[in-house]
Amino acid sequence: MMIFMLILKIIGIVLCVIIGILAIILFVPVCYKVDADIDEMDYTVRARWLGWLIRFEFRWKEKAHAVLKILWFVIDLTDPEAVAVRKANKEVKARKKQEKKQKKEMRKSRKEQRKKRKKEVQQVSEQEKRAKQREEFRRQQEAEELSDAIENAQDSKGKTAEAEPEMAGTDVNAEKYTSEVNEKNASEEPDILKSKSKAGNGAEEKKSVLNKLKSVQEKTGSAKEKINNGIAVFRFLREQELIPAVWTKLKTFLLHIRPRVLQGHLQFGLSDPANTGQVLGGIAMIPFLYQTELQIKPDFEADENYIKGQLYTRGHICCIHLVVLLIRLLLDKKLRGVIHMIRENK
Repeated sequence: MMIFMLILKIIGIVLCVIIGILAIILFVPVCYKVDADIDEMDYTVRARWLGWLIRFEFRWKEKAHAVLKILWFVIDLTDPEAVAVRKANKEVKARKKQEKKQKKEMRKSRKEQRKKRKKEVQQVSEQEKRAKQREEFRRQQEAEELSDAIENAQDSKGKTAEAEPEMAGTDVNAEKYTSEVNEKNASEEPDILKSKSKAGNGAEEKKSVLNKLKSVQEKTGSAKEKINNGIAVFRFLREQELIPAVWTKLKTFLLHIRPRVLQGHLQFGLSDPANTGQVLGGIAMIPFLYQTELQIKPDFEADENYIKGQLYTRGHICCIHLVVLLIRLLLDKKLRGVIHMIRENK
């Protein structure tokens, strides 16, 4: 009984540890800060998880600088020496992968060569068997002819003296007949083999030409097909009413991950005032921007495209919101039906 209780305790501890790790991953938020000075081209992004245990910082001012800190370990992602070491490690891994691929290809080629050799040996053995069968058939025919000649000679009663030279003559004629037949077959066999080889080479050439034409057609039609497929997919999604269904779920997700603080002022302008108006209309469709301290000023008289100002934002993101979004998308009947249709078409 005590052993059973100990096993249950161990199982319970392991389950608690797993549940705790999952809870930390899903519910502990990743806090971020973004501070951008567009006029001076100075950008900084900071993120932290589990308090200050894991921290990431990226800064761009005439040069990129990224640092990852895990507890008291510091990893400089933009250090030239570290970058060189990473590149060297990647090159070593790539070489190993290439060597493995080459070894696999060599093994495949060896296997194919062995298969070809086996096929050739089988063909040669079959040809030899056929030749032996032909020879046996010819010998049987010759033996039958000789036996018929002997029987005819023996049937002639009272002419034993004349039968002997006739038998000798029949033997000579049989030998002449067999020699003539063998010469004809020997002369016909190479002609047949040559005709077969020519026919096989012609068929192989035709197949190679057809394969090349097919590959060219596929390459030329690939670009057009990709464009047409993209347009067809967009139309299909709109016909199946998937875009509004997905957008309603995305809005809740974006509402949860929205920045809690958004400050600054931005001024932008495009060379075409119509484009400036379209961009301003797209910004106006984002509702939470009206509840922030961000000021946006469009410039409809600009001759060139530009943007200037300062921006500061702060917020957090939880993985549970992403998991909930994926679950809601998978539970949608329309989306599941479309996925099922796509799998059936494949």
